[in-house]
Amino acid sequence: MAGRNHHGEPFAGGLFLLFIFGFIFFRHSWSFFWFFPLLFLGIIPLLRRLGSSRRSGDPLDEENEIRDQRDKDSSEKQVLKAAKVNGGVVTPALVALDSTLSIEEAEKMLQSLVQRGYATMEVTDSGQIEYRFQEFLPPTGGSQ
Repeated sequence: MAGRNHHGEPFAGGLFLLFIFGFIFFRHSWSFFWFFPLLFLGIIPLLRRLGSSRRSGDPLDEENEIRDQRDKDSSEKQVLKAAKVNGGVVTPALVALDSTLSIEEAEKMLQSLVQRGYATMEVTDSGQIEYRFQEFLPPTGGSQ
C-alpha cells in the first residue's frame, strides 16, 4: 500500500514492548536485568514518538499557519489599498480608517513593509510619522 501511514508504528512498537517488559519486570521483580530492555525498547521509543508528534505537522497547526498567512496577505493588501487611495502617504490612523485593521495592527504592518523595503518612514516637521509608498506617490514635474 503506497498511501499507508507508518507514523504510528514506532509508537505502537514502543508501547507494546513497554507492556511486555513491564509485565515481566513486575511479575519477576527479583530480576533487575529486565529494567534495561524495558527502558530502552519501551519507554524511550514511546517518549520519542510523543515528542515528535508535538513537533511534527499537526493538521490544526498547519491550518492555523495557512489562516495566519492569508490574514497577513489580506492585511498587506488593505494597507496597500489605503496607500493608493491616499496618494502614497499614510499614517497608521489613516490605514485603520480605510481598512478593518486596528491602529496597532496597521502600525505593525506598516513597519513590516518598511523593513522589507516597500515603504519608507518619515517624520514631518510637526513630528507626525508618515509612511510613503513610492509607487503610489504622484509623479513629480521634473522632466518633460
